[in-house]
Amino acid sequence: QSVLARTAEINGALQDDLALAALGHDLIEDAMENGEPVPQDRMIEQISELAGARVASLIEELTNFGDDNTEKNLVKLVNISDYAALIKIADIAENAMNASYAVHENGRDKTERWFSLMQPEFQALKGRRFNVAPQAAKLLMTYAEEGKIQGPVEITESQAVAKLKPGSVPGVADATGPTTVSVSIDPR
Repeated sequence: QSVLARTAEINGALQDDLALAALGHDLIEDAMENGEPVPQDRMIEQISELAGARVASLIEELTNFGDDNTEKNLVKLVNISDYAALIKIADIAENAMNASYAVHENGRDKTERWFSLMQPEFQALKGRRFNVAPQAAKLLMTYAEEGKIQGPVEITESQAVAKLKPGSVPGVADATGPTTVSVSIDPR
């Protein structure tokens, strides 16, 4: 929401609906009742009753069909509305930051999974032309891109080594080449 406020391209009720949809973007795929997934149509109906049809529609657009990296999900992602794509880019940017900063807490397997899921999604949205909120889209894409690792992350049992894009780490003077970051992993 702060990106939308910063660019002043979307205001009022639509900005509120985008914020609600962003907060609930995983509700449908993560909802469980008695250890079983809640049926999608029931979740959409409940979200619509609580937050409105526009919020429910955006969340439905962002819902995966199962495995995050299936071709079906990537095709769906390419065809979502600009509003849903803004939320997805923000999600990718946040996930990239979280994975980068929390590798020592999450460990090797979870970190590798996050990066493997983000890369195809980011590539699917990278060349998109936004008809709505183009400044916000550009800013979010920059955040997502700067949060991205340049090249594969090398992860061993004791550390993760990543090369970050030049100039992407505030306070690091090396602007001519990538910055190498090494993080120790606590085996606990």
